[in-house]
Amino acid sequence: MADIKNRFPSLPQELVDALDIEVSEPDPPRDAFTGSLTLEWEWDTGTTDADPGTGKVRGNDPTQASISEFFINDESSNGKDVSTLLTKLDNGDVIIFTEEQDTSRWIIADVTGSTTDAATYFKIPVSISQTGNPVRNKRLLAVQLVFT
Repeated sequence: MADIKNRFPSLPQELVDALDIEVSEPDPPRDAFTGSLTLEWEWDTGTTDADPGTGKVRGNDPTQASISEFFINDESSNGKDVSTLLTKLDNGDVIIFTEEQDTSRWIIADVTGSTTDAATYFKIPVSISQTGNPVRNKRLLAVQLVFT
């Protein structure tokens, strides 16, 4: 595992200290933003282009396989501001959502462009590559951000 502060030098130290995250590093390392980390958000079944609420994430389509954009609050479910990380997501990166209480419920999405900072949430353009059973409203998700 790589040292998080070396991998993401722009992260505030208090965020690094507060988050319990692991970063995997390929062999050999490719660049400063290659690797993955896992955070938590709560799924919201709304589809409106708006802030889903503190610690929440939603898609723009009720059919999860048809989602083309995620709206993700800039705070994870534990209340930590992770906007610095979300700004780093870009074309070619991957986001994996897995319901923590039922791992048969998941979404794998390829990021298809740059994120848009909408003040209290981010808009992330995606193409859904695979889904399991649909994730359910108000369920805690492990969200893996894979920087390629």
